Amino acid sequence: MRHVMLTLALCSACGLEQEEPASYARQDELRRRGDDDGIIIMNGLSPAHLGENLLLNDAHTRSKLIGSSLSTASFASGELATAVREDPRAREVLKYVVRCALGPSSSVTAGGVTSVGQAELCPSWATGGIASDVSCQRRVTSCLLGVSNVMGVHVPVSMRGAGVGSAAAPSMHPRSFLPSGAPVRSLQPCGANSYGVRSDCGWGPVDDAAAEAAQVDMVFACTPRSLVKVGAGSTCAGGPLGTMSPGSDKVLRVCSGIAACDHASALAENEGACGSIRPHVQFTCPDSGTYVVMQRDYAVYFPARTPGTMTVGQAGSLGPASEASLFPHREGAFYGTVFEGALGRKVTFDAVKGELVTTVSSYKEPIFERLYSCLDAEWNAPEAYQARRLCGLGGQCLSDSQGVCQAGVCGVMDDSPAGSGWFSSCKGRDGLHYDEALTTFLRQPCELISQNTQDAACQR
Repeated sequence: MRHVMLTLALCSACGLEQEEPASYARQDELRRRGDDDGIIIMNGLSPAHLGENLLLNDAHTRSKLIGSSLSTASFASGELATAVREDPRAREVLKYVVRCALGPSSSVTAGGVTSVGQAELCPSWATGGIASDVSCQRRVTSCLLGVSNVMGVHVPVSMRGAGVGSAAAPSMHPRSFLPSGAPVRSLQPCGANSYGVRSDCGWGPVDDAAAEAAQVDMVFACTPRSLVKVGAGSTCAGGPLGTMSPGSDKVLRVCSGIAACDHASALAENEGACGSIRPHVQFTCPDSGTYVVMQRDYAVYFPARTPGTMTVGQAGSLGPASEASLFPHREGAFYGTVFEGALGRKVTFDAVKGELVTTVSSYKEPIFERLYSCLDAEWNAPEAYQARRLCGLGGQCLSDSQGVCQAGVCGVMDDSPAGSGWFSSCKGRDGLHYDEALTTFLRQPCELISQNTQDAACQR
């Protein structure tokens, strides 16, 4: 069986370049690690949903929300159950609340939808209310505002801040979640014996220390449209690329972008090449200029056995990519709280008529009284950018803009390289300093507010 599979793999591994799959944006989602990465989050929450929903825009319901555990049981009955049952916007906002607040091992089912935790910015909320935990409320708020996107497209952004991650991590780790919030299937354990490179289970976990030592637990950079070769001891490149320990039988998969992937969206994969069981792939560097290498045993047994080891050799690669290099454009800081303060737009549910009712207090006021934002000084038209980024509900904006994140508004943790640090201790119009501010970093300046890269509102 292994010999037959090896023979079939040779044709796809030696000398053939593979076409780039669909955009890697489909593969990215919110991801939080316990080391030096920041948060990579898929930006896509509509400001209309965040700014007008029964969960946050009714003072009684939002008080009930932070006074209860963020769990399925809390949404089984009562006001919270009514909110997510009657308001589709509330269901969408709850999905992002769960992703921002809880970790990957926690989930909440409400209104027929299951949301999985990701960022772990407020893990204690899973077991009890956070009405007295102001820092938790503020961290979740910063995350919610940072993921809002008036264009309604899903764009990965980097979020950094105190207690979240380094401004310039030495290497970036692959994302392991899909845009839906579900984990990449290939990273899950196999429930039965599994064989071959096409299997979508049992692939090396991206948080595994051995995988990181083998240089497969990181995102790599390359020159778009150039030829890249990756191997684990094969001699296809004229000399061995990488190594595979005696007794090992490994397979390789390469994914476009910054996330792990399944077989259907793989950029290249191989289970043995050039007359050996040592894998080797070559591919054209995608337009994103980044790729991820995955590994697993050819045969994954259930229950698992101790796998062999391998190291990856590469030709044509520019080496591991840092988060700062992949997300070089500092956008600004988001901070404050959506869980306190007056509401400029109130939503109630009329049980008699069975419909939602919205009351607008003033179009000149922000929707959330104590929600703030400021922008990096490099934007040419910060007011225009701010309006496009966080406004749109009848002229109302989600937050109270504090202008440029300069002295008097925010401090800055400016790690090397210069300009990649996050803003800290940001001040609101209420006179309070918010240490829980999150700073967003973008791949391209225009991707959150315009499809036109020449748009004057997003020039730097």
